[in-house]
Amino acid sequence: MAGYDFPGGGVNLGETIDEAFRREMKEETGLNAERGEILLCESDFFIHPISKKPYHTILVYYLCHDLKGEISDEHFEANEKQYSQKAEWVDIAKVRELTFYNPVDSPALIEKAEKYDSG
Repeated sequence: MAGYDFPGGGVNLGETIDEAFRREMKEETGLNAERGEILLCESDFFIHPISKKPYHTILVYYLCHDLKGEISDEHFEANEKQYSQKAEWVDIAKVRELTFYNPVDSPALIEKAEKYDSG
């Protein structure tokens, strides 16, 4: 399975949105971060590439701030190690050159990020 994707995941039972955000950022990037404003909210249907289970998801993308730590993959869950790779920073000017695993929402998110970056 080739392509880039944005860090993300679900909210566990009893977990707040902020707790889920911090946990998923740590698991998927190794970074500690705080949740900022919403950049984009979308809905998507997909079949999980490993389990083949169908999902209907609500995708909420946030700005991140107060990033601390080093990018690592040491916090991946066991199943994430099968299909994920270590996160990396990509210059906003080069992000449109990338191939995204889930192209449904990436063009709209990239457009929002570019507008935010340009002021």
